[in-house]
Parts: sequence; structure tokens; C-alpha cells
Amino acid sequence: MTHFRIPRASNRKRIKQLNITSLIDIFTILLVFLLKNYSVEGDIVSISPDLNLPAAAVEKKPNRDFMVTVSKAHISAEHVHVVDLNDVDQAGLSIPELKQEMVNHRQKIEKFQETNSSIAFTGKVLIQADEEIPFRTIKQVMFTCGESGYQDISLVLRKRE
Repeated sequence: MTHFRIPRASNRKRIKQLNITSLIDIFTILLVFLLKNYSVEGDIVSISPDLNLPAAAVEKKPNRDFMVTVSKAHISAEHVHVVDLNDVDQAGLSIPELKQEMVNHRQKIEKFQETNSSIAFTGKVLIQADEEIPFRTIKQVMFTCGESGYQDISLVLRKRE
């Protein structure tokens, strides 16, 4: 005679509960990690890899304004090559190629301002310069900025560690 086991009804109806405590712990740790590493600001200023910025006691973060970069090889405005550093006249104060680029940019903003009143020309400029660039060249860039209507000049520096 064969014996069959009759399943009990109580075993069939019992629902197995899933223990999700450890899963919630993992997600909590992951959430805290992601929140701590999340930056709302993003990259305000993208620094060219060929630049070695001078170090200083930096107190405030820069705003995203018109960017002039002075590397060892060239001067660029808003990541667009303007003039080679060797072609800059060391005798004069102004850099005509940079001035033309900056005036063009200012005119574009002023043209947009006619149709969109929320866009305004602020006259702010950020200058990134390699720490080995002579002060004379930086002074020429600053003079050209002022001549082009960009009166609010800021230098981008690396925070001293």
C-alpha cells in the first residue's frame, strides 16, 4: 500500500514574508553616498588641461561669465583660439584680436537683449592664466578687457591646499 502525504491546508495558505531590511539598508547607504557626492553647481569654470593656475587663498567661487584663457601658447576667448602668444605685440597695451572677439561677443549679447530683457550685458569677465605667464601679458589682457567694455575683471585661481 502506498502512502500519500496529504498537504495541509494551513501550510498552503501561509504567505511567506520577505525580509527586506538589509535591502533597505543598502539603498539607504547608496542614497546617502549619492547625495553627498552630488553637486548642484556643476563645473562653473572648466580649466584647460595645459594650464597650471597660480595658488591663492580663494574665498568665493567664480560665477559663469565671459572667459578669457591665457595659456603658454595662445590666448582664447570662450574656448575659441584668438591669437598666438608669440604674435602679441609686447610694446602695446591692447591686443586687437582679443578686443575684436570681445566686442563681437558684447554686441551679440546686446542684440539678444533687445528681444529678451532677461539677458543683460554685465561687463564681467574671468581671466585664466598659467602661473608662468608674465605679468605684462596679463596686464595687456586686462587692459583689452576694459577697453572692450568688460570692466568687472576676475582672475581664476587654484585654491591653496
